Amino acid sequence: MAPERIDPAKSRYDIRADVWSLGITLVELATALFPYRGCKTDFEVLTKVLTSSPPRLPEDQSFSPEFRDFVQRCLQKDFEARPKYPELLKHRFLQQAEKDTSTDVAGWFRNVAIGCGIQLTSPPQLLANAVGPGFASSSSLNSVSIQRPSSSASDQNRYVCAVHV
Repeated sequence: MAPERIDPAKSRYDIRADVWSLGITLVELATALFPYRGCKTDFEVLTKVLTSSPPRLPEDQSFSPEFRDFVQRCLQKDFEARPKYPELLKHRFLQQAEKDTSTDVAGWFRNVAIGCGIQLTSPPQLLANAVGPGFASSSSLNSVSIQRPSSSASDQNRYVCAVHV
């Protein structure tokens, strides 16, 4: 949850609260770790969101400068400094990603998940007829779904993943 949604002194918020959530989600997916790990309760997580610096991508991992900047812009604590969707869509990271058809996101995720010891399953193709931007045909469709076994803060680092290839 974005800081402005937690802090009772800040009654204003807008779509940029969802941009914060996008940034948190990107950090979590890129690292396969909950950004606020170590918290034992949901209240500890909320307090950490308010009182600590925003999560960052680890410096010892090879993320592109464009991706790092995109995530950092999403995770600005001052929501008025955080970009809205139209500005994000113009960001170099998304512009490059839109043109790049060589990236195998499902394969990358599979390698990261296996490397982190995350259990993977391959259920039947659920989206076989879906074709979207960036896909040459339905046979090239890849999707990933992640489910947490419970919502308690103590289980925030445990995932069950399904990779649809």
